Amino acid sequence: MKRAQRLCAIVAAAFVAIALLALHPAGEPGVVMRDFEAYYAAGSTWLAHGDPYSLAIWRAQSQIPGVVASRYEVLPFVGVPATLPLWSLFARFPYQTATLLWGILLLCALATIVITTARLLRASPSNATLTAILALAFVPITSDFGLGQAALPAYAFAVFALTTPPVLASIAVALSALQPNVALGLAAMFGSKHTIAALAAGAVIVYLAGAFAAGAAWPAHYIATLAAHAQAERFAAIQYTPASVLYGFGAPASAAQALAFAIAAVALIVAVRGAVRARSIAHRFAILCCAIPFVAGFFHEHDFVALFVPAIFALTYGRNASLAAIATFLVGVNWLDFAQQPQALPQDAVLSAALFVAAAGFAPYQNYLAAAIAAIGAIALGAWIGHTHPLPIWPNSMQGAPHGATIAEVWKNEQLQTGLLRPDAAAAVLRSFALLGSALLFYLTLNVDVHEVVERRDRVGMEVL
Repeated sequence: MKRAQRLCAIVAAAFVAIALLALHPAGEPGVVMRDFEAYYAAGSTWLAHGDPYSLAIWRAQSQIPGVVASRYEVLPFVGVPATLPLWSLFARFPYQTATLLWGILLLCALATIVITTARLLRASPSNATLTAILALAFVPITSDFGLGQAALPAYAFAVFALTTPPVLASIAVALSALQPNVALGLAAMFGSKHTIAALAAGAVIVYLAGAFAAGAAWPAHYIATLAAHAQAERFAAIQYTPASVLYGFGAPASAAQALAFAIAAVALIVAVRGAVRARSIAHRFAILCCAIPFVAGFFHEHDFVALFVPAIFALTYGRNASLAAIATFLVGVNWLDFAQQPQALPQDAVLSAALFVAAAGFAPYQNYLAAAIAAIGAIALGAWIGHTHPLPIWPNSMQGAPHGATIAEVWKNEQLQTGLLRPDAAAAVLRSFALLGSALLFYLTLNVDVHEVVERRDRVGMEVL
């Protein structure tokens, strides 16, 4: 490892250690691994022969430590039915034990992402080290841990599917259905007969598991469920979709939705054209992942884990190192945290510094002055916006008891009660930073000639730690 890279790695690792060990903010009241609560309760409801996609899930949720039963803070489950047998395994344990087991699996998922990303991109030892450090500073990943999110293992299986033989790849494809929106980059497997067969086999496994859990006609019921919840949460301030951001800036709902459809169509066309021209499955995957925030109907802060491989790809092969660093920075910071948890500002600031330094380590001799100034300015602006325009947190800010005939209606009412469905320009600005980073990574991955870079690296020779 070159001296400059070693220095970047040491500084970034020190920042990560300080942020995660010494600057952890006081926790918000509520449930440990809040999103895992929905998975756990869905498994428990399914074991009791109830419908996890209905209000019946509240019976299990109300018994989980930290849930305020009198507030009726039901959290919907929108996972694929094929995952219910898995969640039922966790539901057989007390919640505290289940979160511990799930946390261990999340650690394994993190290790898998780091190792398979390095393998997929043929990283040098120095870049592999920086990839590991950057993963710890990449806040969508740390958010996945804090929330107990299935996005992390889903993405791990998606990346793993690209680097393993067809039989194992088909199983990995099926397991990526833990959260399908972050695994849409698997369309990159439409490149050879073997990978297409693995993708098809994975889809069959998902269907059969779903049929076992919810009946043969589950796809139609599940699509209807997703549509209802998309309608309930489409314009929520915690959504990072173009439609929600445009609505936050004051666009009428119909106009915001129409513009979002247009953006999605353009992003999809550009991504498909870029993927067709790409010379490797890694390049195709990176391009397609960059399109996800613009085409997915659901996309929250923790879902930006889907941009991790594109970020490492751009840092490794991109033609503009400083632009790749600022793009990685923009998608790797939790911008809404400034408005929802101002007490976490010290940790957010130090993690963002670690993120930028680790990103700069991929090409340490480039000029990062402009990018560093932009990063500092973005953090300062985000902190000021967060301080002057706080954003409520579900369910702590709920005012009154929600009501509704279906769980989607109750969930929408919870968002209304919390105040997350009103237009909020400040929150829209914060979310725009992450979408800007996604667009920059999209541009960088589209404009990469992988063979040219690999050949140049091979001529220089592989570095040795």
